[in-house]
Amino acid sequence: HSLQYKINKPVTMMWTLIITILSMSGSGMGWTYQYSNKTMNWTEAREWCWTNNYTDMVAIQNNQENDYLVSILLDRTKAPYYWIGIRKINGSWTWIGTNGTWAPNESWAPNEPNDKLNDEFCVEIYVNKANKDNHGKWNDDKCSKEKHPVCYKEQCNKTSCNGRGRCLETINNFTCVCESGFEGNRCKTVVTCGEPIPPHHGRIMNCSGPHGKTSFNSSCTFRCLEGFNLSGSPEVRCNSSGLWDAKEPICAALECKPFFVPDGVVNCSGANLTVNTTCQLSCVAGILLASPEVSCTVNGVWTEVWTEVWADDIWRRVRVLSGWRPVCASNNISISTSHYGLYIEPSYDFCLATPWVSQGK
Repeated sequence: HSLQYKINKPVTMMWTLIITILSMSGSGMGWTYQYSNKTMNWTEAREWCWTNNYTDMVAIQNNQENDYLVSILLDRTKAPYYWIGIRKINGSWTWIGTNGTWAPNESWAPNEPNDKLNDEFCVEIYVNKANKDNHGKWNDDKCSKEKHPVCYKEQCNKTSCNGRGRCLETINNFTCVCESGFEGNRCKTVVTCGEPIPPHHGRIMNCSGPHGKTSFNSSCTFRCLEGFNLSGSPEVRCNSSGLWDAKEPICAALECKPFFVPDGVVNCSGANLTVNTTCQLSCVAGILLASPEVSCTVNGVWTEVWTEVWADDIWRRVRVLSGWRPVCASNNISISTSHYGLYIEPSYDFCLATPWVSQGK
C-alpha cells in the first residue's frame, strides 16, 4: 500500500489523507479510499466526495471489507468518527452508492441502531482501538452532526471486463463475472467448440461467427454430395458451454422407390436401390412395355423410360412418367389413346403415357 498526502486549500488549509490500494495480482487497481480531517454533516460529506471526483461515500459489502477499511482509517481516540455511505431509506438501511442492503446485526455497536429521537437516519463507523467493544462497529446518528467523510472511487469501468462481464470491486483488486460464452482474465477468452467433422459423402460449407469460426455463437452449415440426402440438422451452433448445439448430420444415399414387373423379372446391381443402381427388366413371356434397363438418378427417381406402343393404328414412341409400372403384355397388345389415357402433345410426334399402363384388347 502507498500513502500519499494531498493539500487542499479552499479557504483554510486542511490535510487530506489519500489511501491508494494497488492490486497485488497485476490485473488492475482496487478501490481508492479518501477521507478528510475536516468534519461536516452527512449531506456535505457526500458532496465532498463528489467534489473530489470520488464515486460516492464508502460502500461496504461484507465483514472482510469492513475490517479492512477500519485497518486503514486513522484511529480516533474520541468522537467525531467517520460517516459511511449507508442511511435509512423508506425504513430500510441502504447503501446509497450501490443500493445494497447489507447491514447484519453483528456490524452494529451494542444496543444499536437505537434511533433515540426517531431522527437517526445516518451511520458512523467507530475507529477507536482503545474501545474494543465498539471498534469497527456502526452507530446510527443524526445526519446533521459533523463527522469525517470517507469516500471511495470505483476502478471498474466499461473496459474492465472488455464489455463481456460484470465488474465487482474487491479488496486490492476487482473481479469480472463473465457473461455466458466468455471466461478467463477480464473475460478476454472466448469459449470455443471443437472442429466439426464433415459427414461422409458430404462437406462443411461454411463456419463463421462474431468471435471466430468455431467460437461461441459461431455456426457451421453442412451439405451432402450429389446423390445423398442430409439427415439431421443442416446447421450447428457453438453454445456457451463449448459444445455444438446438435450432432453433425449424416449423408444417407438417396434411394429410388422399389418396383416389380408382373409376369416379369427385375435384376438390379445392388440390394439397395440407391443412386446409380441399374436394373434389368425382362418378361417371362410377352412384350415388355418399357425400356429393358433403368437407373436410379441422383434425384432419387428412376431414369425416364421410353417404349413403343401400338396406338391409333400406328406405332408411337411413348415416354413413361415417374411412378410408372412396367407391364408385360401379350404379343398382340394394342393401346387406344381414347381408352387408356394416352395423349399426343401438339409439338411432338410421340405420346405421353400416364403413370399406369393397362393391358389392351
